[in-house]
Amino acid sequence: MKNITFLNTCSVQDWASVKDKEFRLNANNYISSVINQSSFLSKFNDISVEFYQEGVSSIVVKLLLLNGIKYVLKTSSRNKILKSEIISLKKWKEVEVTVPNIYEEGDQDQSSYYIMDYFDGLTLKNKIDDNSIKIEEVGQIMGTALYKTQNVSGAGFGFPFIEKDMELIGPIPLLKDYLETEFVNSNKFDVVSKEFPETEWRNLADFHAGIILKENNTTFSVLGNMDFSPRHFFATENPTMFDPFPELIPEYFDVAFYLIPERGTSEGIHYEIRKSTLDSYLSLKGKINNSLLCSALWLLTYRKSANLLNQPDDIRSERARYMLSIISTEKSMNGYLKLYSLIN
Repeated sequence: MKNITFLNTCSVQDWASVKDKEFRLNANNYISSVINQSSFLSKFNDISVEFYQEGVSSIVVKLLLLNGIKYVLKTSSRNKILKSEIISLKKWKEVEVTVPNIYEEGDQDQSSYYIMDYFDGLTLKNKIDDNSIKIEEVGQIMGTALYKTQNVSGAGFGFPFIEKDMELIGPIPLLKDYLETEFVNSNKFDVVSKEFPETEWRNLADFHAGIILKENNTTFSVLGNMDFSPRHFFATENPTMFDPFPELIPEYFDVAFYLIPERGTSEGIHYEIRKSTLDSYLSLKGKINNSLLCSALWLLTYRKSANLLNQPDDIRSERARYMLSIISTEKSMNGYLKLYSLIN
């Protein structure tokens, strides 16, 4: 048995599900089991473990070995989603997106894990905060990465997905069914209607889903990163994208998700970063279908708001109410779209 030292404990969110709470409470035992059976770590007898405190279903730890060697180990209570993440990192690396190297992946106690590079430096978000990088440079980096990720395609939509015969296969084969499952369903109508009862949410959702179907009714999808942010790029020589949330999506949905109207993103530095990223992306992509992008933005904002309202947390609820206020009327929605020159 190895000599394993835990430098801190794994945090547990009060509002997390019972499954996630149990998984995180058992983190020490799980991490110990992985370390003891890992072939990649077999030559190291003394290992210190430090938990990163962010996360709910995922557990991420820093592994500190002899001679200053460090790696990161990640696991999740949602096994299939983690496997989709591993597939995504490998696929994006093939299209020249800089991502962490994966040294080992495996299963332990019915949960998957992988071991990857550790980065000791700053993120792009850190460099923005200390004014050591220009907004235009951040936009160029992120816009290029966003463009490259879309070079990975799939069949079907949603997550978690699998890889079969070198092709990514989503859990929902048809776009119509994907839109119905993810956006046009009664659970979401019920929760958002409590906040804005005067808005005809069902009609609006049907309208925007109809535009997507009319102009993009295909089984073709792209591999999108639905957690795309300066916080998730290490400021290495070739900036490294990490901790993605991959989903097989219709075209432009990843761009739209990046533009979701969070509070504070309509002005100042956050707006400038988003606009610069979009401009950089468009310089590579060329002309796009703005109608599709606008409807995708509405649907994704609606979905995210409903998901936040389903979690009993004041901060999440306030975020959701702000986003819903933007998409609840044509006037406020158009005002937001004009910020990014998506409509005249």
